[in-house]
Amino acid sequence: MSKKIAIINFFLDEKQQQKGLKGYHFFTLMDDLEEGDLVVVRTVNGLRIASFSEYITASDYANSYIIVKIDEKQIQETVAKEEEIKQIEKEMEVRMQEVKRMAEYKEVAASDDKMKSLLEKKAELEK
Repeated sequence: MSKKIAIINFFLDEKQQQKGLKGYHFFTLMDDLEEGDLVVVRTVNGLRIASFSEYITASDYANSYIIVKIDEKQIQETVAKEEEIKQIEKEMEVRMQEVKRMAEYKEVAASDDKMKSLLEKKAELEK
C-alpha cells in the first residue's frame, strides 16, 4: 500500500442524499476506492462520512487520512441473513407447536378410541 491522495465530498444532509460540490483532499492508504464509495474521515469537527470522488497525484491541501471505507454490501448481507434467521426461527416455533400438539393427540389416542378414530380420519383426508 502506498500513500495516495483522494478527493472526497461531504454530504449536505443527514440522509446522505445530497453531496456538496466542493472536493476536499485527504491522504489514503487504500488503492481500491471507487467513485461513490462511502468513507470515514477525521475533520476538525470530528469523524464524518463522505463520498470518495477520485484519486489525484498531488495536493498541498491534504493533511488528514481517510480512516476506513464503509462496506455497505457486507452490512446489507448481514442484515438479510439476520432477517432470514428470524423467519426460520418463527417457522421452527410453529412446527414445534404442531409436532407437540400431534404428539399429545397420539398420546390421548392410545387410550381413547374416539381420538384414535379422529386421528385416522384426519390422516386419510390429508393423503
